[in-house]
Amino acid sequence: MALTQEFLKELGLTEEQIEGVLGAWDAEVEAWRTQVEDAETWRAQAEEARRALEDYRAEVEGQRRDADVRAAYQRLLEREHVDPRRWELILRATSFDDVVMGEDGELMNAEALAEVIRREWADFIVVRERRGAKVQTPPGNRRPTMSKSEILSIRDTAQRQRAIAENHEVFGF
Repeated sequence: MALTQEFLKELGLTEEQIEGVLGAWDAEVEAWRTQVEDAETWRAQAEEARRALEDYRAEVEGQRRDADVRAAYQRLLEREHVDPRRWELILRATSFDDVVMGEDGELMNAEALAEVIRREWADFIVVRERRGAKVQTPPGNRRPTMSKSEILSIRDTAQRQRAIAENHEVFGF
């Protein structure tokens, strides 16, 4: 049943009372309407805040993923003996969009990535070789073949100088 002037007259209210009731009713209806509009505004703001939060979470998750992928790739660079001073340059130049992390925190198909590193960044790979002494002339094993007196007894000056140069240890230089 609607709240109308006729209904209120049937209840036995006077014109002033009817105007007062309808005025109060209109004010109450307007307050409810304002609350409903405010609620819709709040709902829209809450939805917008929820979307912003989801976007932020996705961004943070993406940054965390990128950091994890970069750390794993850096470990791969270290394993491949790339110069540590070049890591930052390589990390900036490398696109990690297609790189996939495994459950163990390591890169999937790491061997293929290692092959790419060896091919693309070969100039930055540090090669450390250990070379032993040459077996033909090991250090410290070379002994003079002639003594000082034998060398000085040579009459030809050119041959004597060559013998001195070959056996300089006997003369102390």
